Amino acid sequence: EHGKQLCGLYIDFVDAWLSYKTSCPCPDKNYADMLAPVLFYEFPLFTADGEYDMQNGYDAGTQTLNWSYTSKSKAEHDKRIADFKAAANAFLKNVNPSDSEQLRAQALYHAFCTCQTYDYEVKDSRERVEAYYAYTLKRGVCITFACALSQLLAQIGIEATLASGDTAQGESHAWNIVTLDGKKYFCDSTYELTWQNGTAYAYFGMTMQD
Repeated sequence: EHGKQLCGLYIDFVDAWLSYKTSCPCPDKNYADMLAPVLFYEFPLFTADGEYDMQNGYDAGTQTLNWSYTSKSKAEHDKRIADFKAAANAFLKNVNPSDSEQLRAQALYHAFCTCQTYDYEVKDSRERVEAYYAYTLKRGVCITFACALSQLLAQIGIEATLASGDTAQGESHAWNIVTLDGKKYFCDSTYELTWQNGTAYAYFGMTMQD
C-alpha cells in the first residue's frame, strides 16, 4: 500500500508538471521527501525546468506538494520538453525493436557512449550531475551517465538498475546492472569512455569474474 501511494503521487506529479501546474495532492511530508530522489533517478526532465524546496515545498494544511519553474512561460516549458524528447530519441533511433535484448542494449550503449564526455569540472563542483545533462550537454560524471543509461534502457524494454561502490583508489563510482535474457551483467559507460572514444564495448556485459 505504501508503494502504491508513492507511485500514485509520482504519476500525479508528472502529469501536473507536464501541464505546467505548480502543485498536486500529497498525503503527507514523508511522501514529499521520498519523491525527491525518485525524481533524480527517474524523471530527468524536472532538472530542465523545476525547483522544489525540500523544507517548505509541502503544505500540511492543504496536503499539497508545491514547486516552481525556471521557465518564464508554458511555451518555453513545452520547448524544453520537446528538446529533451529529441535528445532522448537520438539515442534510441538506431535500436531495432525486433532485435534480441542483447542487440538492443548494445545498440543503445554504443550510441550513448560514443557521444559522451567526462566532465572534470562537474566532478569537482558536484553541479550538473543530474542525468538530464547527459541528454542535452552530453557531459557528466559516473552518476550522470549511469542514471541516464538506466532510463534509456527502460525505454527499450531492458531491465536495468544502478550499482555503486568505491574504486581501487577509494573514489565513489556508479555503473549499471543490466538483465539480458534473464541473466545479469555489469555495464560501465563511464569507464567505456576511456577506451577508443567509447566504441570498444570494453565494459559492456561484464560478469562478476570480469
